[in-house]
Amino acid sequence: MTMQLLVEEMRVRWNGLERGEIDRSAAALSETDIHRWSTLFTAGDVDELFRRIADALARGFHRGEIEFELGDFIVNGLHWPMVNRASESTPVHPLLWDVFLAFDAGEFGEDPIQTKTAPMIAAIVAQLDAQTSRS
Repeated sequence: MTMQLLVEEMRVRWNGLERGEIDRSAAALSETDIHRWSTLFTAGDVDELFRRIADALARGFHRGEIEFELGDFIVNGLHWPMVNRASESTPVHPLLWDVFLAFDAGEFGEDPIQTKTAPMIAAIVAQLDAQTSRS
């Protein structure tokens, strides 16, 4: 199974929220979601799940397949699960943190998506591609 299924599940939630069909609490990510996804996609490895989500969001946004609002919704939803793990002395995958910061930067300023998020994501994708070519 690919991260595309996870992204599409979150797209359905985002669209439902935008249309007023569900409220923010119903759309929000939960520890139950994290557990379910890590079981489905990464044999229970949450760190690997976070790495794959971050990779999928970065590459999808960079290719124009994931709009800023959806990516921002997903990473903001992952904020508290990330914080909870950090408070338990479980490090958050650095790739997820970098992608979170890139989307967060797009929330403020003049044309922040093009001047902040897009270049930050492009740099992340370039780094991912360089790592892949070395493997």
